[in-house]
Amino acid sequence: MRPMVAARIEMTLLALGLGCIDVSAIPPPDPQALQWREPARSLLPSGRSGHAMATLGDKVVLFGGSSMGGLLADTWEWDGGTWTQRFPAAHPPPRANHSMTTLGNKVVLFVGASMTGMTQDTWEWDGTTWTKLAPATSPPARSHHAMATLGNTGVVFGGSVRDGSGENGPADDTWEWDGSTWTKLAPTNGPPGRSKHAMATLGDRIVLFGGEDASAVALGDTWEWDGSVWQQRTPLLPPEARSGHAMATRGNKVMMFGGDLASSETPVNTLVLAWQWDGATWNKLGPFCSALCEDDGPTWRADFAMASRDGTILLFGGQGGDDTWEWNGGSWRPIGVVRSPPEFSYPSAMAVLRGKAVLLNSLARTWEWDGATWTPLPRSATPPILAHHGMAALRDGIVFFGGDDVDLVPLAETWEWDGATWTQRAPPSSPTARAGHAMATLGDKVVLFGGRRGALSQELEGDTWEWDGATWVERTVRVSPPARHGHAMVTLGREVVLFGGEGADEVLLNDTWRWDGSSWTLLTGAASPPVRSGHDLATLDGNVVLFGGRGADGLLEDTWSLTAGTWTQLTPATHPSARANHVMATVAGEVVLTGGATLVPETWLLAVALP
Repeated sequence: MRPMVAARIEMTLLALGLGCIDVSAIPPPDPQALQWREPARSLLPSGRSGHAMATLGDKVVLFGGSSMGGLLADTWEWDGGTWTQRFPAAHPPPRANHSMTTLGNKVVLFVGASMTGMTQDTWEWDGTTWTKLAPATSPPARSHHAMATLGNTGVVFGGSVRDGSGENGPADDTWEWDGSTWTKLAPTNGPPGRSKHAMATLGDRIVLFGGEDASAVALGDTWEWDGSVWQQRTPLLPPEARSGHAMATRGNKVMMFGGDLASSETPVNTLVLAWQWDGATWNKLGPFCSALCEDDGPTWRADFAMASRDGTILLFGGQGGDDTWEWNGGSWRPIGVVRSPPEFSYPSAMAVLRGKAVLLNSLARTWEWDGATWTPLPRSATPPILAHHGMAALRDGIVFFGGDDVDLVPLAETWEWDGATWTQRAPPSSPTARAGHAMATLGDKVVLFGGRRGALSQELEGDTWEWDGATWVERTVRVSPPARHGHAMVTLGREVVLFGGEGADEVLLNDTWRWDGSSWTLLTGAASPPVRSGHDLATLDGNVVLFGGRGADGLLEDTWSLTAGTWTQLTPATHPSARANHVMATVAGEVVLTGGATLVPETWLLAVALP
């Protein structure tokens, strides 16, 4: 009886009050009992932009916005650990590009763009109920305005307002809300008309930055409102002009992040940073990372929302995103549920160490999966940014070899991971530079086979190497699998199983080989999965499991099991989408799958489905 299956069945029997049954007499599970599932995720607001947030007590309140499905009218609260959707009996109609601010023990929501045009309504949220107010007068309908609290009033400035000819134009008016009445103020001077700007409160002033003018040109000016007068500030080194950004206050400083820049060059291959206003000077924060931020910080974005809570700043969404981030004054951290390490569809490698799956992705970032959660590990010296590399566990560490660098040039570097740090090794002998090879552990050695020397599949390797923890040794064998790349290998008992890949002349393969530590043996049989490359293998309860890859007609989404030397196609009720270059490993009695040629970072688990 396989121990993992026996343990799972025994726990089920105990739960049913049948613990006296001898589980050793129960036959091994049918491979068809294996089922894919996505791990449970906390309920999150859907991806959106143009929403608004404000703080009420110890919670951040979010309302509305625009998603791929249209305008939204949902209410959410963040308590520092969990998003909770609220379902009040009444609520504002669906809208986006509205504004919210806290006034006393209520959140005030003002206007925005609805399905019938720009609105002119004012609402209050008391923590339980939305109430539509009926002030005697109101500012003209608008969207893309900004609102902040100063003392006992909420202050609105600017926005896109429909003029007498029916065209939208940027407003330059200032209004105050005292909880019951809107009053238009008449300061002697003020910021030029604009929309898509941001405001935040700092002490006894409101700070305004940026936006865009009537010609949709981004602005880079800084203004302060003291309750009666607007004053333009002229700091020495202001941020770049922008619109669609967000600002929030933490302590005695205002933080600003994101936006559409005046140069129209949103940071894609540049460094992502933020700005901080201390009342006199703008100072850069960061850079946190490149625009491919992963766990270091939110990616560059516009039309999102930020709010202050308990000494931190919360950031959510923007341009369809559904990620939540928290700024503590020194660094960003992702909060909520990480569905999967961001892979950007590039090949990665994964191995199991001390009961956890360790993933080194194509951005040279290391993640761990403990059976329930993905955790980004602190940065240390790492292998270069690359893809098509290989990894396998050996004793108390993981060995890494090769892969393509950013210029698709294969490397011949050997690195080891000890659970905390990557260290480059300099063995006296080594395989040639290559990518698209495969590695697996057998006893006290790591086995490496094949790969390609260059970008073309005609430059293939068909050699077998072993790593003993100190050096690489090439094995001379009488029979060997044909040269290939894009194949997969996994350890099954006292053997390593190899399947498929792409051989000479770009011919896809579907042969199965076994390595016993001294020789390769071709597995012969009537049935075999179709030809493919870029798939992956894992073991589960004595079965080798195969998923996906790139076949003769494109990406594949099939699941196969190799049991007692026979391949069988499985028919799970649900399964991951078609993909290639994903990674799989076995943790806590389940196969975890992530990454691959899919635009959605996601994690799937495969296990025996028990009653």
